[in-house]
Amino acid sequence: MKRTLRIARAFQGGWAGLARRSRSSDGAPPLAALEMSASPAGEAACTVRSTRTRLTTALSILGALLALAFAFVSARRGLPAVATVEATAALLMCINLRHIQRAANIGPAALAAIVTSALIVLLGATGTGVQALFWLYTIPMLSYFLLGLRAGVVINLLVTIGYLALLAVAPLAGDPTHAARLDMFFSYMLIGIFAYLYERARSGKELELTKLSNTDALTGAMNRRLFGENLRREIEQSRRYRLPMSLLMIDVDHFKRVNDTCGHECGDRVLRETARRIASGLRQADYFVRYGGEEFCVLAPGTTREQASAMADKIRELMAARSFEEAGSITVSIGVAQLVDDDTEETFVSRADRALYQAKWAGRDRVAAA
Repeated sequence: MKRTLRIARAFQGGWAGLARRSRSSDGAPPLAALEMSASPAGEAACTVRSTRTRLTTALSILGALLALAFAFVSARRGLPAVATVEATAALLMCINLRHIQRAANIGPAALAAIVTSALIVLLGATGTGVQALFWLYTIPMLSYFLLGLRAGVVINLLVTIGYLALLAVAPLAGDPTHAARLDMFFSYMLIGIFAYLYERARSGKELELTKLSNTDALTGAMNRRLFGENLRREIEQSRRYRLPMSLLMIDVDHFKRVNDTCGHECGDRVLRETARRIASGLRQADYFVRYGGEEFCVLAPGTTREQASAMADKIRELMAARSFEEAGSITVSIGVAQLVDDDTEETFVSRADRALYQAKWAGRDRVAAA
């Protein structure tokens, strides 16, 4: 019994990495990050996770019951090895139920439930007959919904190979003809293809909606709502690992004059080009945000005040180096602040903002550090 429990835990742990990678590589942010948000996207993520949890629980319960039923039938038919494997699968499902109640990430439990269910059905078909295989047709839809596109493709490919091998070589109760076996396989393939196409379209729309809710439509920079979430997390990590972090507040000089003399469409073009130039001077790890109006900010993890000031000078030079076609020369003023021990989110931003106003009062087109 103890050996079986160790095997079960290893089975779940081995699949955990694939489940985590699949949910994060589909383009959408991790569910945990969304759940911290009070936005509609965060509320929707909570609802989706709750649905996935309930569905995984139901799948585990149903899988355990089916495995026990198949084990009983296999034992009655004189197939003790198959019956033992099916009884073990029922035990795995019960262990999985316990894991679902404890785990914050439902992905590994969902993956374990789907794989075990597929194995139960494929093994059950050798003892109870081809009618057991109809349960397999739920796997494509469940795997894509619970695991995401990439892990869903992997699981469906493995199940399809197993299904094909079973139909090709395994003796099935009822002994279906070759034509019947081909019909069963191609109908499963058709369901799998449609499930893939639907999930691909759905995940694309989900990614698009996530991007719309997290970015500024005009400049493509991160919006202020998402910046607030990242700022909290980065402050916590900076203090936990004792790493420096700095904030740059950037304001376009005399932007009202651009709108008044060239028009708002010209002002929009200036903002887009300003965002492009600022982004070209940043690192991959930096957060670039449109803070409001003509004001941008950059959160630079692992950066001291001196390093951030050098970064700010580079941005200022990028802006001043080339004139804008309609608006002429455009400059920026930048305030820099490094996170200190007694900073809150508000005081950190406020100190960088005060440094920005110092740069403004000192004549603009310059960098000031708090």
